[in-house]
Amino acid sequence: IEAPVHSSNVMLYSKEKQVASRVGHKILEDGTRVRYLLKTGEVIDSPEQWKRVVKDRTKNESSS
Repeated sequence: IEAPVHSSNVMLYSKEKQVASRVGHKILEDGTRVRYLLKTGEVIDSPEQWKRVVKDRTKNESSS
C-alpha cells in the first residue's frame, strides 16, 4: 500500500555525523531563526551553509 508521507515523519540526514535526526527551530543570538538537527545540534539553515550549498551545486552542474 502506498501513501503520502507527512512532513512530521521525515528525518534529515547529517553527512558529517552520519546520523538521521528530526529538525528543531531556535533563535540565534543575533536574532535569526534557524533550523537545526536535534541529535547533533548542527545548524542547517545558516547563511554560510546556504552559500556553501549553492557553491557546491553550481560546481557540480558545471562539471556535468
